[in-house]
Amino acid sequence: MKRKGFTLIELLVVIAIIGLLSTLAVVSLNSARGKARDAQKKSDLNAISTAIELYNIEENNYTISAADCTVATTVVETTGNTICDGNRIETTNDVLLQSIPVPPSDTYVAFVGADGYCFSVLLEDDTNYFKCINGSCYLDTTACTVAP
Repeated sequence: MKRKGFTLIELLVVIAIIGLLSTLAVVSLNSARGKARDAQKKSDLNAISTAIELYNIEENNYTISAADCTVATTVVETTGNTICDGNRIETTNDVLLQSIPVPPSDTYVAFVGADGYCFSVLLEDDTNYFKCINGSCYLDTTACTVAP
């Protein structure tokens, strides 16, 4: 007499394979999310760096005053100077950055002085920082601690 259907062993093997594949999918999805957050952080700091460099070209100074923010009520203090937070950076003639980006995780560390700036953010691997100093952006193992 022939039996129709699957044995218990066959069913357990199929369930184990499906479980393994779903675990691998979840792990790779989490990795992709971390890489996406890192890409967003790098893009944000590059945009801020470009806006501050343009500000320096027009104003001959890296120090952005509260008057240069659209709404001066939310200003981040950075070693005695200011950058706009959540508002746009503008000069008399141009809007240089429509809005200061909010990081997807962690926070941006910022130091701005008359001679330059340093912005950094911790990446998802928790050991490397993306850093922008006076128009040059790169990976580093340390965060910004002072303006250059």
